[in-house]
Amino acid sequence: MYQPITPATLGVAVGLSLLPDLDAIWVRASQRRRGIQGRVNHHEYVSHTPALYLIAALILACWASWQSVLLFVALTLGHLALDSWATDDGIMWLYPFRRQQYALMPQPIHGSGLYGKEFYKHYYSLRHFLVAEVTLAIGGLIVTWMTFAPGLFYLA
Repeated sequence: MYQPITPATLGVAVGLSLLPDLDAIWVRASQRRRGIQGRVNHHEYVSHTPALYLIAALILACWASWQSVLLFVALTLGHLALDSWATDDGIMWLYPFRRQQYALMPQPIHGSGLYGKEFYKHYYSLRHFLVAEVTLAIGGLIVTWMTFAPGLFYLA
């Protein structure tokens, strides 16, 4: 069944590529209410665990094509891998069995003492991180395309 690409479906794609980071808004708001300044460490929450997205993929499989589910898993796990590679704190790869955060190849990205907008200016000025983030965003668009307009994009 074909459904046209609309601004709403594009919004879903952007949301998919940013899904693991949506908790940062809540964490930052919580820090502001408590008067805490500095780094938003949202990698220590369940939203940054592979288990959450594997369960979500099982739910998504109830109505989406296997290609969409596969790309959803690749995007979210890719995002988590990037967060584990592009930061010094890592994520909880073994949750719910362990709450310890693991960094795949720790980068001292927070060592500069930059936070908020200044941190992201620095982060996106590093080409390898920018390329990885753009790739994830494009992948989110592809998942949306395959979910809402599967006849337009086919994986054999």
